[in-house]
Formats: sequence, C-alpha cells, structure tokens
Amino acid sequence: MGTFLFYLLKSAFCLILFYVFYRALLSRSTFFRFNRLTLLVGMSVCVVLPLMEFTTEEEHLFHTPFQVIHRVLVEEGYSDSSLELVQERGMGRLANSPERVRHTSPDITFRHELIRVGGVVYLIGSVVVFLGFVLSAIRMWRLILHARRSRYGKYTLALTSQTVGSFSWGRVIVISEADYGHSQEILLHEVMHLRSWHTLDLLWIQLLLILFWFNPAVWLLKRELQEVHEFEADDGVINNGIDATRY
Repeated sequence: MGTFLFYLLKSAFCLILFYVFYRALLSRSTFFRFNRLTLLVGMSVCVVLPLMEFTTEEEHLFHTPFQVIHRVLVEEGYSDSSLELVQERGMGRLANSPERVRHTSPDITFRHELIRVGGVVYLIGSVVVFLGFVLSAIRMWRLILHARRSRYGKYTLALTSQTVGSFSWGRVIVISEADYGHSQEILLHEVMHLRSWHTLDLLWIQLLLILFWFNPAVWLLKRELQEVHEFEADDGVINNGIDATRY
C-alpha cells in the first residue's frame, strides 16, 4: 500500500504542474481540438510517467521531499531517525547515515499505522466518488427509460417532460419537450458532442477522479475539459451553417 500511495502522490504532483501549465499557456487558446488533445495526453502522461524510474546525479528542488516521502511510505524496516541531511555541492542532499540500522521501535509501528490509515481514507474517498458516479448514471438511465424515444439519424433522441438541460451520452441525446419545440440548434449542438466522442473523454476523466479524488487539480482539469467540449461543439454548429449571431 505504501508503494501505491507514493505513486498517487507523484502522479498528483505531476497533475498539479500540468494544470498550472495548461492554465498559463493554453486556456485562452481557440484551437479547441488541440486543447482537448493536450488535456487528454497531458493527463495520461501524468498517470504513466510516475510508474517509470529515472536516475540522475543532479538534484532538483523536490528531490529531498520526495526522498523523505519514499523512505516513509515505501522502505521497510527503517525509521525516519535513520536518515540525516548532509551537505554536498552546497545543496542539501538526503543520504543514508553510516549508522543506519533496522528498527523495531515504535517509529516503525507508527509508520505502518500511518500507511494503513492513509490507505483506508483513500479507499473510502474512492468508493464515495465511484458510488456518486454510479448513482448519477442510474438517474440518467432512468430518465432515458421513462422518456419518449425515437431515432434521430444515427442516434437515439429521448424527449422528456421533465425540466432538464439537454445533454448527450454515448449515442443518446436527451432533451426536454419544451426545448425541442423551440430550437434545432440545441439538437445539432448535442450531435456535435456525439460525433466528437466526448463521452469517452468524460469516462476517462471520471476514472481519474476515482483514483485522484483528493487532488483539486483533477477536478479543475475536468472543468477545463468540459469547457473545451462545449466550445468544440459550438464551433461545429457554426461550421454547419448556423448563423453565429443568432446562435
């Protein structure tokens, strides 16, 4: 569990850096497809990169903190008291003390208890987020099953008497009867979502939320991705001949 928690922390840190990078350089860009690809690839890299090990002789700003966390979460049989900070090349570097010995002290018991508690808290959070997603999916499908369904091109159109905002999922477009009678642009907008396979993006980000529910950067990246989806769908509507001013 300690190794897994250490991986989660490294990935979370990578996701935070990526979010800062995206907000600073790309969030105002109008290249929506490129932004979407950047978000998906960037988040995927942040999940995979911490699984790889890199060795370098040069130290960086976060070298010592990550070394300390690695000692605490991953290494078995050693306590924090077996580590000392030495000076090398004018920088603080974490090194093994010559007197490093195996401990059966309360430090080890506390460390194991800390890892156990951290693992339990993490699992509880993941289960809560997963159940929230499942309940949301159940409500959505109940809405679709009780709606009046018909074919709309390659997709299924579900008309509901409930007052809900239009949305699409998979190959289904859900729209209220009130909206359906007033605007065909809404339908075209939802078709653009389906043509671009935005559902797959949302499933991917939902998986990341289950894994990294504790990381605010993932929730913010989800919001960025949803905004890009809306801009991309709007752009598709306009490119299909809808007057931009009226739309």
